[in-house]
Amino acid sequence: NHIIAFDTVRDEAGQAVDFRYVMQNEATRRARHTTDEQLLGQRLLDQVPVVRTNGEFERFRRVADTGQSDRYDMAYAHGGLT
Repeated sequence: NHIIAFDTVRDEAGQAVDFRYVMQNEATRRARHTTDEQLLGQRLLDQVPVVRTNGEFERFRRVADTGQSDRYDMAYAHGGLT
């Protein structure tokens, strides 16, 4: 299983506007061909911009706003969502 953890980036009004990578497991490192140094601290929308338009961003925002976890499958190709 691939595991990634994020911190929420909020605007002045407290709205979630992005998410910053804070952890990835070894399976994710291998699948995305990335090191912690390359990914951690980066913003989700910079790394995977399609998240904004494919509905995934709202799913992330819902988790950040409610505190309820959400588990689902995401497909990646060359580090981006498909």
